Amino acid sequence: MSHYVIRVEGRLSAGLVGAFASLDAVQDTHTVLHGAFADQTTLIGVLNRLRTLGLDVVEIHQLPERAAAPAARGRRGELSG
Repeated sequence: MSHYVIRVEGRLSAGLVGAFASLDAVQDTHTVLHGAFADQTTLIGVLNRLRTLGLDVVEIHQLPERAAAPAARGRRGELSG
């Protein structure tokens, strides 16, 4: 599994964050979704859903294997690492 961090323009409503229940979310001036993806097809599915919802992706990063473990241990709403 690969761990990705996706930064989306603006703050998402609770309902929109709920649409990505398998990912953790951190909100500030942007929304950061992060989590493990089984494969790139799953990642593309999330990106397509964001596009369908009219949300602008500001950046996306794949975390190195070693860096993914601390971020995955963070509590929901907190981005560790």
